[in-house]
Amino acid sequence: MGGHFALLSILSNITAGIILYINYPVKIANNITILKEDEHIICEIRDIGTFFITLRTPEKELIIEPNSKFCKKNIRYNHE
Repeated sequence: MGGHFALLSILSNITAGIILYINYPVKIANNITILKEDEHIICEIRDIGTFFITLRTPEKELIIEPNSKFCKKNIRYNHE
């Protein structure tokens, strides 16, 4: 049973990675704000990989998050 969950998770992240790379409104080097109820996180998209997206905050901290999780977030594109 655990193997099925792992396979589903892998396929979910690959699919989300394709969606992020091809059809999402933001691209690498764009600045975004992740909108949360208690706080907003401002960051720059550094990489969109097969399984993970890498973000960098203004404080130079890296946030690495699974693509499938990132696709579920509310974000705002920060126009410069």
